[in-house]
Amino acid sequence: MGFLGIMYLRGQGTARDTVRALELLRNAGDKRDVRGMKALAEVYRGDTVSRNNYLVPYWYRLAAEGGDAEAMRELGSMYLQGKEVDRNDRLAREWLEEAMRMGSVDAMVDIAWMHEKGLGTPASNKRAFRCYRTAAEAGSARGLFALGQAYENGVGVRADTAEAAGLYRKAADAGSADAMNNLGVLFLRGRGVPADTPQAITLFRQAAATGSTIAAGNLAKLGFH
Repeated sequence: MGFLGIMYLRGQGTARDTVRALELLRNAGDKRDVRGMKALAEVYRGDTVSRNNYLVPYWYRLAAEGGDAEAMRELGSMYLQGKEVDRNDRLAREWLEEAMRMGSVDAMVDIAWMHEKGLGTPASNKRAFRCYRTAAEAGSARGLFALGQAYENGVGVRADTAEAAGLYRKAADAGSADAMNNLGVLFLRGRGVPADTPQAITLFRQAAATGSTIAAGNLAKLGFH
């Protein structure tokens, strides 16, 4: 039921049918199927018709308690940002650290950000940098992007825009819209790479097509769409 519900939800091998997907996923969730519970949270968060801010953390929490690392990370991130739940740095750290123990590399990026900003833990740029680097070395697109930002802004390491550009390129190749945008900014300004406005525009367009509203704004400032 969980797998079939996800297929209806995504239109894989069949026409997309959110109503049928929800029916199957609710049945799977009621039987405590972890993939079904996590998919339900995603539906209630992202589907305009079914959006329900109460049910998002409810189903993520059940999936997390069922042992799903990415559900743990999502729940921790929600507590960290105060999205759909009241902000709570202690609970954020608990869930993110549990997600890391269960194998979520992206949770390490969130933990690093907590170290950088001193949220629920004493601020430490060096600890933040080490976590960003570990996540990047594990192949996380978010980790590569965050490590690029650390090098660009000198967080826990000497600022090096050329190194930042290389990391943004790797993150962009892995699908990070934020990295595409930031790399475009470096090309636009000639920082760490030769100034190249056409290349910057190409990257902004790729980022915007991947969902970056910031990149879309950068295009508009340059008179492009």
